[in-house]
Amino acid sequence: MLKFLNTVLLIVITVFILLIVRVYLFKTPFWQSKISNTNLEMIESNVKQMDLFFKSAQQTPQQIANLLEIKDISIDEMRIIMKSALINEEIFGTCIAFEPGIATVNRQFHAPYMYKNNDSTIFKDLNDNGYQYFYQDWYLIPKILQKPCWSEPYYDDGVDSLMITYSVPFFSFNGRKNEFAGIVTIDISLNWLFKFFNDTFKKNPYNGYSIMISENGTVISAPKKEWIYNQTIYSLAAEENMDILREIGRDIKNGKKGKKLFVNREQNKSYYYYYSVIPSCSWGIIYVLSKDM
Repeated sequence: MLKFLNTVLLIVITVFILLIVRVYLFKTPFWQSKISNTNLEMIESNVKQMDLFFKSAQQTPQQIANLLEIKDISIDEMRIIMKSALINEEIFGTCIAFEPGIATVNRQFHAPYMYKNNDSTIFKDLNDNGYQYFYQDWYLIPKILQKPCWSEPYYDDGVDSLMITYSVPFFSFNGRKNEFAGIVTIDISLNWLFKFFNDTFKKNPYNGYSIMISENGTVISAPKKEWIYNQTIYSLAAEENMDILREIGRDIKNGKKGKKLFVNREQNKSYYYYYSVIPSCSWGIIYVLSKDM
């Protein structure tokens, strides 16, 4: 019981740390460091801020997974743990999905899920409606890789928001070795991310904009809403006839950072593309700034 209460306390503390990190993000516009730093240092400062947010978010499902590996948890205890994880504004839902056949509450398939619904929370089992959770990417990929991972962004019609899921595998000891026992997840709405970047460039006294992409190039944040989720950096490169975007996408995929100069001869303007990678999720941040600023 003491270990259970300690885990709940750790989750609550982690959630409040995540809230503090988010406040820190909104209070630190990227361009404020321009006076004393180079532009590459400027983007690295923002990468560190974003990395801190994602690393903090990862701690919540990891703590739940750690507890599951040392203790059998009842349904009532699951409710308490999952509700504590939803205190943070950005965490929309959380799930504990057990590997089929694992002995738990006498069910073959078991995936308790709690999510927000206005000012309340709803608790259900994902398998109740025939949703075969054990075939979903958020379950299969970390199971196969045997390590935590972030999903590609996806659009959730129910909450009208772009979402991401972080999945952490947990294991049980069968007397001889650890065997895969299931996945713990958190679902995060990316609305806060759009607000962060929009507010940043509204306050920016320079001529520029930002793009954020996933590891595979999906556009997550951009100056044009129609790009978000509907485009990749590679499709934009083809549409805009800009090989520079394709090159940046490949660099980000390979974990590289840097800067590139693009000359728009039609507009007779030049732009610098500064880009870097958030280590915890392998996403790319790209800042496009006028050369003449």
